[in-house]
Amino acid sequence: MQLAWTDRDDIAKALIQTYPDADRLALSLEDVQAMVVSLPGFADAPEPPRPAYVEAILWTWMRLADEVEAGGDGGPEARRGSFSAVSAGGG
Repeated sequence: MQLAWTDRDDIAKALIQTYPDADRLALSLEDVQAMVVSLPGFADAPEPPRPAYVEAILWTWMRLADEVEAGGDGGPEARRGSFSAVSAGGG
């Protein structure tokens, strides 16, 4: 699969697989950008269109990794479940 900066969820999943022990909170945006560009299948320009792309990928990586570590698969149902719990006053 060819990855581009707009493939936020797919890039986050690839980062989870490629860097399972990464300390996501300690990474700079430059670190994340370098990790994304080095992923197998990444075929976009080495510079994202805007810095916000790297931030969005990092936040998605954190969210999906937390869901996986909590026993979920990080799929759409887990995201809806998390949102529902928060919006209902839980979580």
